[in-house]
Amino acid sequence: MNLWPSVGLSNGSTGTVVYIIYAVDHQPPDLPIAVVVKFDQYTDPAFANQTSCVPIPPITATVTTGNLVHERQQIPLKLAWALTIHKSQVLTKTMVQKNEDSKVDQTTTDDDPLIGYVHCLLPIITSQRSNPYFHMQLQTKGQTFRAVCFSPEKHNKCKAITESSLPIKLIHYQIKRNNWTHDDEIHINKRSRLEDPDSGEVSFDIREPVIEENSCTNIKPGMSSVKSVLEGDINQQNSTTESTEIEIERHDEILQNSQSKVDCPAEEVQSIKRVLSCKKCQTKIVALPNKNIVKCTECGLTQLKSKCQERLFANVLFSNNLTLLVFGDKLRQLHELFQEQTTFAKTFEMLNDDEVMEMILTVEVSIMYNAKRNAVSIAKRQ
Repeated sequence: MNLWPSVGLSNGSTGTVVYIIYAVDHQPPDLPIAVVVKFDQYTDPAFANQTSCVPIPPITATVTTGNLVHERQQIPLKLAWALTIHKSQVLTKTMVQKNEDSKVDQTTTDDDPLIGYVHCLLPIITSQRSNPYFHMQLQTKGQTFRAVCFSPEKHNKCKAITESSLPIKLIHYQIKRNNWTHDDEIHINKRSRLEDPDSGEVSFDIREPVIEENSCTNIKPGMSSVKSVLEGDINQQNSTTESTEIEIERHDEILQNSQSKVDCPAEEVQSIKRVLSCKKCQTKIVALPNKNIVKCTECGLTQLKSKCQERLFANVLFSNNLTLLVFGDKLRQLHELFQEQTTFAKTFEMLNDDEVMEMILTVEVSIMYNAKRNAVSIAKRQ
């Protein structure tokens, strides 16, 4: 459709997506309120002081059949990585790129275990060939990778890891160069294994991803055309608009100040919980007291109750009504420091609930926690 031909926007205009803007409290798979695209051929006033950038809001198509009215809402954009000869016959392009190179396999397999934290886990989606997969970010010690998993049964495991802010060990994965971004990606398949790392294998803490705020805050849901969005932006500025060149950078760094610190001993321990979890997908298992065999309701794995993993975590209350969730690996670190401060000789595996609570209410340490109020690191009090 020809949105605005007088300023260079028409059917077939090609640009680069800069921002995808959602309404407050909305996220995928909800439809965004606008997609900001940079068009080189766009000649009208800049949007939000960003040269050649245009917000594309959703459009609604209505069809009436009898007494029924059907509506479909969508963003009038499509991928422009390639064109067929039939589509190119109706377009005028200033530059094209022809690729006659043979397909080169840029995939390498790495058998060294990779330790990291999972961020930005997305729901399972289906490719055009009906293959399910999902995306996530994997924060390693040195950098953060985009990871693609082609084994949907691992989604529940990744979800549990994300919610608990615990590290994960990835075995048998592939590192592949993305043909479009030229960045290295991690590909996970059915052969890949997701395991819990030993405490000695984790030498770094989880860090929260950067959430950048942009100046495109004047887009409101319900704006139905490019003109209405731009006019709403221009009306808030002077009558003359000055275009300025800007440099948009992508920051994959992590906020260092996104964590807070609290000192132990705690005020009180609200609860100590021990749950059994499936060895395959980490889902909580409800075991019957008179049965030795349990079956995971998520992945269907049948296993001995005695072989299930036991997960321990504590809800701890500090001053100023701050409640933190402390998981088993952090409680183990607490136990190590507690043994240094006292003559307590029991191993961590032998502790009962009362002894765990006594340890939390006695040990003198500093706890770093994230925005989810999960303990992410334990250190001696300075």
